[in-house]
Amino acid sequence: MSAAVLLPPGDEVTVTTSVSAASGNSIAFKDFHVTGGGCRP
Repeated sequence: MSAAVLLPPGDEVTVTTSVSAASGNSIAFKDFHVTGGGCRP
């Protein structure tokens, strides 16, 4: 799964992760990464 999120003023952050079915009727996220965009205080 991959998603791009536009942030003001025109910055972009990309999030990628692997999703799989887990026991107990739930999902599991693996290899979660966030890239791009600047850090602001």
